[in-house]
Amino acid sequence: MKRVYVWLLWACACHSVQLEQSPSFANGSSRGVGLNLSSVSYYSTQTPFSDLFRNRDRWLSTDGSSWDTELADSIPVDPDGYPLEIPYKGQMLRASAFLPVHADDFELRWQGEGEVTVSGTQVEVTAKAERSVKFTAGPSLTEPVFVRIDRSSAKDHVRDIEIRGERGYENVFKSALRGFGVLRFMDWGATNDNPVQRWSERTTPQQAQGTQRGVAIETMIDTANGAHADLWLNLPHKADDDFMQRAAQLVAARLNPALKAYVEYSNENWNGMFSQVRWEREQGEKLGLHRVGAYALGEDSDEDSAGYWAGLKFSVRRAAVAHGAFRKALGAERVVAVVAGQSANPHVNEQLLSFYADRRINPLAGKPDALAVAPYFGTNYDDEAEGTPSVERILTDADESIAERVGEHTRENRKIADEHGVRLIAYEAGQHVLAVGGRQDDKQLVERIIAANRSPRMGELYRKAHRVWLESGGELAVYYSSCQAPSRYGSWGALEYQEQPQAEAPKWAALQTLARQ
Repeated sequence: MKRVYVWLLWACACHSVQLEQSPSFANGSSRGVGLNLSSVSYYSTQTPFSDLFRNRDRWLSTDGSSWDTELADSIPVDPDGYPLEIPYKGQMLRASAFLPVHADDFELRWQGEGEVTVSGTQVEVTAKAERSVKFTAGPSLTEPVFVRIDRSSAKDHVRDIEIRGERGYENVFKSALRGFGVLRFMDWGATNDNPVQRWSERTTPQQAQGTQRGVAIETMIDTANGAHADLWLNLPHKADDDFMQRAAQLVAARLNPALKAYVEYSNENWNGMFSQVRWEREQGEKLGLHRVGAYALGEDSDEDSAGYWAGLKFSVRRAAVAHGAFRKALGAERVVAVVAGQSANPHVNEQLLSFYADRRINPLAGKPDALAVAPYFGTNYDDEAEGTPSVERILTDADESIAERVGEHTRENRKIADEHGVRLIAYEAGQHVLAVGGRQDDKQLVERIIAANRSPRMGELYRKAHRVWLESGGELAVYYSSCQAPSRYGSWGALEYQEQPQAEAPKWAALQTLARQ
């Protein structure tokens, strides 16, 4: 008899993140509270590097009049991505560099012989030299700075471009991390939909950090070391065995021996909004995983359902390979092997842990160290919601959701974790108040959701939700996320921009309190 299941994909929608200084974090750290760091990009309102050009996206080609002639891939470049000669067949290269969150005086420098220009809505060039340009820019949370290589000598090509301001961007960023016990680098790694398969394809520290390949693992490790926080690494879904082994060896060699490594295969492998889930299903079916174990095709599952479960079976098989590589390189005592499930669907979590132990599905068998879930609270307002709720109603709805979405779900997941002898932790947590569907175009609703996130009451809800999480059996909670400007796609950031005053950021203030407990 076929069984029909309704999957509760109450998920984290599109997000990205960021940070600010916090002197109060210097008093110590809590291994029970962590932080998800945002994706690094030219449009981020966080500035984690003193060299702001590291935030850049990939180079685009231009003939001086067109935005993108789509010929960048045909231009010869060095190992760090700098063109060996420009113009090349009439083409120059331009990169979106960074967002000038604060007004500042900047200097652009480079090595090599050529000409480099800087532009932007609020950019004013103040001085030029042979290999440098001084300019002012900002403040802006929407208009980035652009850099273009207009001329580059084939004998001594332009390279090693840097942009530095007078503000202490990296120091401010680093000070914000003190006190958090774990830093999760899922967004830094551009984990969702990541194309990287081989070690040679990964981002290196000298390359652009704001591309779809994510930030260099070396930089993630150095950031964790600087914050004295455990490293939570998400491996790309297409990563081959060699990639996993080399990543493990790099972490073993570079991570402070006093720190642990949380190891997770990809992100939300149950969530069909991400391409990795579709790819994992294809791989699972190729291996015949839709024909073995629970929900095998023709026994208690139809073709679509069997395919869905085949993807999850494949994900735990690859997770076990990653876990094994890191346990071998670092020692089992320094590794927390994570399998991430869905907070609102304990049945999925039970199956993930069972699949992991089934040698037909996972030849390595055994078990992970932790089941991770995302106990978000809040309400999603869709096209069927009547009227536009007030700010207070939004906050009340969020408050009322905590009992079920944090308390009840956590208790159910705690039972499953106990049955399998693993820890129960949160890979993400916090508010999940969204306008969805057509309501994303409801400006009044979006504005009220943003206002609710700025309310002191939201900070109180963070403290309440964390208390309920702990009382219901949860352990480590890694909050999502550090900093991002709000939009119709959500108010994910605890901070809206780096160095935002704490009095204007109640979620950030709440996380500071929790991290000190």
